[in-house]
Amino acid sequence: MLKIARKTLTCWVTCLASLFLLVQVACDLYLPTVTANLVDKGIIGKNLPYIWQTGGKMLLVSALGLRAAFGNIYFASHQAMQVGQRLRAMLFAKVLTFSDEEISRFGLYPAALPGKVFCYRPASFGGHHSFIDALCHAAL
Repeated sequence: MLKIARKTLTCWVTCLASLFLLVQVACDLYLPTVTANLVDKGIIGKNLPYIWQTGGKMLLVSALGLRAAFGNIYFASHQAMQVGQRLRAMLFAKVLTFSDEEISRFGLYPAALPGKVFCYRPASFGGHHSFIDALCHAAL
């Protein structure tokens, strides 16, 4: 798995996603401390300016955590899409290097039967094959 990760991950994107995740977690873990201080020093001590100041701090920490979450989601999803794209390209390049004998070991090789067109119909379409039928008939 590490070998694949080294080939497919972009270092700076992964580092940015990790950094944003670290900031998000730090904000999430800091908020209960701020809330406890708000209750202990502001509410119990009836210190209204401290309550407003701490409430503003809570809003800023929450906003920073939200921005960090958005950054993490953006960079992590971008990296995931790139990894999938690179893995598919690597797999496709590997399959293209197979000989006819190797391909025939995996199953029926359509190119070995001239004039035949094979159409795969996934079961997940639940009987609605109009798009796939149109593609298959267009290939004929």
